[in-house]
Amino acid sequence: MKTCDRIRDGAVCWRLTPYDDAWCRKPDCPGHRTADRPANEAHRWMTVPARLRQPVPLDPDEAYDVRVTHTAIARFVAVHGGTEQAAEAELRSMLEDFLRDAAQGRRPNGYWLLVHKGYRVVLSPDCLTMVDYTTSHAERSWSQVKAGVTSRFAADAKRRWRARRTLALSPPRMPTRAELRADELPWQVPNVPAVEGCAADV
Repeated sequence: MKTCDRIRDGAVCWRLTPYDDAWCRKPDCPGHRTADRPANEAHRWMTVPARLRQPVPLDPDEAYDVRVTHTAIARFVAVHGGTEQAAEAELRSMLEDFLRDAAQGRRPNGYWLLVHKGYRVVLSPDCLTMVDYTTSHAERSWSQVKAGVTSRFAADAKRRWRARRTLALSPPRMPTRAELRADELPWQVPNVPAVEGCAADV
């Protein structure tokens, strides 16, 4: 058993979990590795060109026989954080899903591509090694997306949209007399003292 090292309510969760990626997957634990979301999330369109499409000659059950290179692990950790052991476990689990559901193809140099919902893994020509990992999701790993964890970027954007909509639909309100100083009331004539020898302007 491992302990969950993800952030729940601003602190590390610490629940016991049987998952190798150290995430308990409880409803109140979204699996984020940081309390705050990254500063930005750059979305890049990822696909496998039609001319390269062909299925990878591996069964999903064979995903755990594939070696994961340090480069792929390091790229995962650089984007999502966590330990190398947890990263390797997530990448293997992701490969199993991608062998079943992802768009697949082969580059002219022989390397295999698997692309699905903004995630991409690259396999060696013999399909025995995962050599690279790329994603357009800066804060969520594939396991979080698969579990239905919503993006904090989307949540922030939704809150901003609701605030703008509320402001646009709210009717303007005139301030009350109590909210204005007496000398700022637009309908009050200023009390200008008369100057000796001159008539007052009011």
